[in-house]
Amino acid sequence: MRVEPHSSQSSHPQPSRGVLGTGVALANTARRKLLPAAGMPAKDYKGFLRDVELVATKTDSGIWGKTDWDQLPIERQQQRNEDAELELATENPKATEGFKLNPNTAARDELMRLPGIGEAYANRIIEGRPYTQPADLLHVPGIGPAKLKILLPHLVFLKTEY
Repeated sequence: MRVEPHSSQSSHPQPSRGVLGTGVALANTARRKLLPAAGMPAKDYKGFLRDVELVATKTDSGIWGKTDWDQLPIERQQQRNEDAELELATENPKATEGFKLNPNTAARDELMRLPGIGEAYANRIIEGRPYTQPADLLHVPGIGPAKLKILLPHLVFLKTEY
């Protein structure tokens, strides 16, 4: 292994960082030593991946070799802010008082605004169409009298062509 001093103050040799330098070789060696066991639980595998990432960070392998460590906290905060704005812009607002929809014509995303209705229930409601009265929703798997009572203030049944 070819090594060069990291700085004039350091007496510890550091790996050179050529295009395919020793840092990459160290990371590859570490990867071979840190192979996950077959059938490893997901929690342990996540820990394993964090360990591999730490090795890559320490050896400046992959993207870590191009990281501006002084700028990283600022960029990560900007990304968190953008993610929060995106989540607010795209979140599915829940039904408010006065919100009503026809379960025969509502889109899946509209149905998901109903209290207690997620993607699975919305898909089941769509599959069970048409409904002529509220009691017809009791035929949807998972919707019982209690859930129907919660949904009733938000439902309208208009006669339309199906």
